[in-house]
Amino acid sequence: MRRELKHNNTVGDINGINYFAEVILSQGETDYSSAQSICSFVNGIRLNFSCAVAFFEYLEIVNYDNVTIVPTDTGKELSQCLNTDKFTNSLCELCIKKIVNDGIVDISAVHFDPGVRTYFVEKYGFPVWAALFRNTLILLGAIVESENGRYYFQLSAEKIFTKLLSKKQRKISIEMLNERLKIQQEQGELAEEYVVRYEMKRIYDNPYVGDVKRISDIDVSAGYDIVSFESKHSQNYDRFIEVKSYIGKPHFYWSRNELEVAKAKQEQYYIYLIDSERMSEDDYVPKIIRNPANSIFESDSWIVESSAYYIVSTE
Repeated sequence: MRRELKHNNTVGDINGINYFAEVILSQGETDYSSAQSICSFVNGIRLNFSCAVAFFEYLEIVNYDNVTIVPTDTGKELSQCLNTDKFTNSLCELCIKKIVNDGIVDISAVHFDPGVRTYFVEKYGFPVWAALFRNTLILLGAIVESENGRYYFQLSAEKIFTKLLSKKQRKISIEMLNERLKIQQEQGELAEEYVVRYEMKRIYDNPYVGDVKRISDIDVSAGYDIVSFESKHSQNYDRFIEVKSYIGKPHFYWSRNELEVAKAKQEQYYIYLIDSERMSEDDYVPKIIRNPANSIFESDSWIVESSAYYIVSTE
């Protein structure tokens, strides 16, 4: 972003913007110095020429190589509606698109006011260096400053703003979710690999110790992650382990399928709770819960909460 956009708080007035657009968009190519001279001797307008060039370049309306100003395809489209409401609305939309996509507006400062039925941006939502964008949106009629310093969106601008912001929020949410799931998956895999090693040490004298397996990467619906042996005398799998990793206070989510399998296998079913921050310690011992379908629900040591409700009509 050019320094002109961060060190100026206005491009000019609406007449200045319209005249500037007419000068640089009505031709295929304009010499910077010539255009600057033309715009400097016009009465009734206020225009910061260098800032206007930087602003239009930032909005991708023109390209500027320090010598000539050339309209982009977007600029050519705008040239067909100069000095009209369509031009103002299009310029407004381009500005809103930029401030949303480039994170110029602090999303946490955007709220809905039921009293006036529209969204607003708190004063701190526009950083000091972004005053030019805030003032331009006011100039274009997209937002109105209230007495308490909030910037309220006008109807047409609100539709543009909320559509773009909603799209960005979904993208951010998906990215955050994917990153969180990736971390959880990696954390879970490490915990499961730890339990396999733990089990092989526990039953080291069982002749089938090499058959301790992590099956969760293949059979995702088994209801447990690892198959092992109860003792050195076991010849068949008789210890079915669901691994739950956590950070902080022991806690975990238990699926309906895992619970049903636990109920069916009873004393052969175990939950291994693995503290992700401690499992690398040599003397660490995981918390092991046998027959959790019975012991957890009958114990005062655990609080069982439903994180969701399945509701179906009886009619």
